[in-house]
Amino acid sequence: MKPGIAGLWGVSGRSNIMYPDRVDVELSYLAKRSFKFDMLIISKTLKKVLERDGAY
Repeated sequence: MKPGIAGLWGVSGRSNIMYPDRVDVELSYLAKRSFKFDMLIISKTLKKVLERDGAY
C-alpha cells in the first residue's frame, strides 16, 4: 500500500500500539477501504492534530 497523508494506525493509537498490531490495523483498512472510510480517517486525523494527541 502506498503511504499517504493519514493512516488508520495513526488515529488508532499511533505510538501506543506495537508494530504487529499496526500491521493488523492496516490490513483491516484494506478490507474496509472506501471513500467514506477515508473521509472518516481524515476527520479523525484533523481532530488528533488539533488536540495534539498521539505524537511524542
